[in-house]
Amino acid sequence: MRRRIGSVSSLALFFACASVLAEEIPTAEKITNFSPDKKFAVRIAYDPSLLRENGEEIPPEATRKLELISMPGKDVVLDFSDKEGGLQGKVIWSQDSKWFAYALSLGQRVTETRVCHRSGDRFEALKTEYLGIDPGGDVRNEYVNPLHWVKPGTLLLEQFSIFRGGAGDAKIQFTVRFDEHGTFHVISKKKIRERNE
Repeated sequence: MRRRIGSVSSLALFFACASVLAEEIPTAEKITNFSPDKKFAVRIAYDPSLLRENGEEIPPEATRKLELISMPGKDVVLDFSDKEGGLQGKVIWSQDSKWFAYALSLGQRVTETRVCHRSGDRFEALKTEYLGIDPGGDVRNEYVNPLHWVKPGTLLLEQFSIFRGGAGDAKIQFTVRFDEHGTFHVISKKKIRERNE
């Protein structure tokens, strides 16, 4: 009997501590990045104590949750949170509001672009293995950001790569086209800058 009482009181203590911790971590939210047809927006839940001085842009480390919501009801259509990183910059919408792309900061050395597509009434994240191109070198840091949708299903991106050992850097713009299965194909690329040090 005593053992059972001890485990019950331990469990009660655990829930009391969890409740206090949940109250101590403040979370605010911001609704932003509306789709062109105004039917969708992005809701960002974040820790306001981690905002920078200007307070306008939410740093990736402050992000707690990323959700695509329907407007005006604010129902969650897609939770595209990632435990590894936070939103870097803005969500880029296609003109028909069926595609959106965003950069996800995965620390100081890597930013990846992710893409979501609407099929019927729902959005789904496309499973792109590596949405980038080979810059031709031993890469130390790599930042791939979406620039804009050329047309629905065709996205222009920019990749900035810093090479190891002081070997310089490269900035490349490239365009990808997504097929009906969500697979992308690079249809053009242009080196914007290459610096060898």
